[in-house]
Amino acid sequence: LQCANSNTQSGCDCIAGGSSQDAKATSAAPGEANNSNNGVTVLHQATIGPYDTVTLQSTNGDALTVWLTDHGYLVPPDIAPTIASYVTEGFDFIALRLMPGQGVNQMKPVRVVTPGPEGPLPLRMVAAGVGAHVDIVLYTIGEARYSLPDLGEVFVDQSSLAWDFNTSASNYSTLRMQALALNFGASYLTAFSDRGAFNKTYSAPNAVPVYYSVNFATSTNLADLYFAQASADDSVGNNCASVTSALSGTSQVEAPASAFDCSSYDDIGAAMIGQHPANVWLSRLELDLPREALSVDCVVKPGPSQAPVSNQLLALKIVNRPASCPQVVFESGALGRSMPTRGAWFTALLAIALGRLRRWSKRE
Repeated sequence: LQCANSNTQSGCDCIAGGSSQDAKATSAAPGEANNSNNGVTVLHQATIGPYDTVTLQSTNGDALTVWLTDHGYLVPPDIAPTIASYVTEGFDFIALRLMPGQGVNQMKPVRVVTPGPEGPLPLRMVAAGVGAHVDIVLYTIGEARYSLPDLGEVFVDQSSLAWDFNTSASNYSTLRMQALALNFGASYLTAFSDRGAFNKTYSAPNAVPVYYSVNFATSTNLADLYFAQASADDSVGNNCASVTSALSGTSQVEAPASAFDCSSYDDIGAAMIGQHPANVWLSRLELDLPREALSVDCVVKPGPSQAPVSNQLLALKIVNRPASCPQVVFESGALGRSMPTRGAWFTALLAIALGRLRRWSKRE
């Protein structure tokens, strides 16, 4: 991981599975220079969750690569020039690895906090160790619907969305991949975006509210679901109170992060720092990038469109219609259905012609 350096704040706050107070400093103190490799400074070293972490600053990309290699980090040869470019641009680096005795099942998400309203999506570093394509799901939480202006925004062709009664499935996955393949793969899809999404109760197309179930307990919004799932993951009872009222408060008021925390479950609280909760959007951006598209980073910033995007799509076509489902005889174009057949057009035109003929006869 790497983060932008700042004249007022050097390095990043790297958090895994808890708050910054969970970090326990180990051998190196902030600012301690590594004398054996000129040009590399250890800003911070700590044990955070299941990880050993070190924050590094360098003025020489080759020296940083040597330092990482000497300390047991694997640096693919084709990534060394990328590291050198980030060093030239003034980035600091966070290197993480599992502590001895920790397996992949102990891995936890990592939270990296950097100053500034906009952030880069470090696609150049994502190229390390990936295959021909890399599938990325990016969630943004902010006072706007966010976009990736360096890539092309694409949409699923809903007019081609079909439901197959034999397989009880749609062709959405195929249409999604077709959309993401546009622009030579340098595209992203906004699968969902809405203001106030954490505390809203959503309904299905038939107006039935959507409920989320965890351990036979139901939640009516995403914030309550977060606490329920976190409690279930830790095998403890969910004693967290709903934060819906705090999230739906006056849009011009900032609330303390503690208003959205319960025990060590502080992800929502961290996301709300410096924001007006009632104005906060949750967006899901999806990418399937070819390796060639990982040559530049992308900026994440508010997009030109601030319209919500629903994750509920209606299939307008039917495949393998069962006998119990009668064929629709006439469908109105106003409802977004398919256009009438040629026979239907002929019938409609004939009706109009007969109506005019009657009017002319009355005039005579």
